Amino acid sequence: MPKAKVVMALAFRKGAVFPSEAKEMRDERTGAFIVQLTAHESINHHLYPLTCSTTPEVGWVIFASNRSGTWQFYKARFPQGEIVQLTDDPQGVNGYSGHISPDGTELLFTAHGEIRAVNLETLRERTIARWDGASLGEVNLSKSGEWLVTAMKWQGRNYLAVAKTDGSKADLIFESERTLIHPQFCPPTKRSLNTPKTLPPACGSSVATAAATPAFTNMATTNSSSTKLGWASGWSWFSSTGASASSG
Repeated sequence: MPKAKVVMALAFRKGAVFPSEAKEMRDERTGAFIVQLTAHESINHHLYPLTCSTTPEVGWVIFASNRSGTWQFYKARFPQGEIVQLTDDPQGVNGYSGHISPDGTELLFTAHGEIRAVNLETLRERTIARWDGASLGEVNLSKSGEWLVTAMKWQGRNYLAVAKTDGSKADLIFESERTLIHPQFCPPTKRSLNTPKTLPPACGSSVATAAATPAFTNMATTNSSSTKLGWASGWSWFSSTGASASSG
């Protein structure tokens, strides 16, 4: 069956299709085979290193670029193929915020106080949660893809925000005077079997939080070197050095 003709774009917009920029080469020092996916005279980068930039079947690579004058998301067919523009927010998106859903159908990201998702095929975009005036970091998904977490700066304070990816629930689960960055969901362990499974534990590279009950009841206490968060059915303590312990 002949391949469908690709109509190349003349302007930047959601759904615009651009010619492949991929080229193959060999590393002069190691001899490793390299595929360079972008060649545009702009800044182009993959998603944040804590998440994967390829779709599950490794058919596309998601990247951010300011080639249009604002930061937008694009997908490039891998290893060689067309480039498709995924977003066209007039003010741009957070280029390091993207996280591909476990089934590879959506890219979740943040922009202007909103957590959004764009379908990688239809390009239909939806808003999952919004905090007017907030600045949001990258999105991280739980293993099931049911929950997400992101760091937030809002009204002079710092927060961890969680939301269900279907948009049915969102809440702030931790507040701090210190900057919070790179929160991640951690797999459940034997030491936390009594922790509610409604929301897996969220942890980060600098400050972390334990799992929350559905009501997100916060009983946090802090000291100068670590943060201890208590929840209705167990707690986890993450020190500034990264060591942790959980109630059993």
